[in-house]
Amino acid sequence: MRFDSQIRATEATAVLKEAVAALNRAEQAKDRDAGSNEGDGLAGSEFSKALPASLLEMDEFAVKEAVSAITSPTIRVQVRLELLTVCLQRLRSAKEATPNQSQATSKGE
Repeated sequence: MRFDSQIRATEATAVLKEAVAALNRAEQAKDRDAGSNEGDGLAGSEFSKALPASLLEMDEFAVKEAVSAITSPTIRVQVRLELLTVCLQRLRSAKEATPNQSQATSKGE
């Protein structure tokens, strides 16, 4: 599951909340069937990698609320760390692009 960048903020938050609910249901089912060695299905790391940093730009508070609703502490931490990592990568990319642009504008003045 990947979130499409063209989704509107209201749709994205609704989809995120439903995805968190599905993740919580999957974790509850896994806990009930702890004796079976079936695949994890929707693992926390896969879930967290499906969340783009742009989702935070659309509605930061809805994302925080949805992430805090994840019942598994391990998956909640994975999601938070993945979102932080993606945000930091975007920030680094923006900073790398900014010096080139500022040098170009200062030369033209």
